[in-house]
Amino acid sequence: MVDASSKLDTLHGLACRRARLVRSLIRRHDLVNDLARSVGANLRRARLERGLSLAQVAAMAELSRTTLTNLEAGTANPTVETVWALSQALDLNLGALIDPDPEQRPVVVRRGEQATLSGLVMDVRLLAQPRGMSSIDLLDVTIRGGDPQRSDGHAHGTVEHIVVRSGRVRVGPVTGPVDLEPGDYVTFRGDGAHLYEALSDQAEMLVVICYPATMVGLPDGGSRPTGS
Repeated sequence: MVDASSKLDTLHGLACRRARLVRSLIRRHDLVNDLARSVGANLRRARLERGLSLAQVAAMAELSRTTLTNLEAGTANPTVETVWALSQALDLNLGALIDPDPEQRPVVVRRGEQATLSGLVMDVRLLAQPRGMSSIDLLDVTIRGGDPQRSDGHAHGTVEHIVVRSGRVRVGPVTGPVDLEPGDYVTFRGDGAHLYEALSDQAEMLVVICYPATMVGLPDGGSRPTGS
């Protein structure tokens, strides 16, 4: 009887763990779909506001028209590299394309509640996009070991602030990046070419990107530079 009871407890434990895993996978799938829809809606709105065709934006971002069509329809999985290229082509900050609801700001964002934008070596989760005198993206960033993630630079006058939460990283201008450890902070001009690289298997950072006060708000809550 003891053995039978023990086996039942074991089977029950396995069933509970499998149920939690299934719920977690469903939740992740829903978040990814929500992110795709947010990117698609924001992308289409920004393109139409600028009077640009799909072909024009695709050429500006060096993407295929099919990829752009699928992104706007919310049927393609957006990556860090793709959304970054589109934000540069449309003169938008990253958060303006991935923000799910620019009109209502969440007070609390718990781990796992916001969809993650994934790339080859970097995962980005938008925590908030406060607005005031300037536009700010507050990002929770995870970098995996491998090749550096490079950026050609944001609008003129953009400044980045980074605090390392775990792991070791190399970040900053490509001409002079710095090595950081947990608890270290760095700030640098983000309008020139810069990079992010994990020196450990994985690293986590809090990244604040401050765009210049010349960023003008769009009707959807996004913003674009005026003369950069």
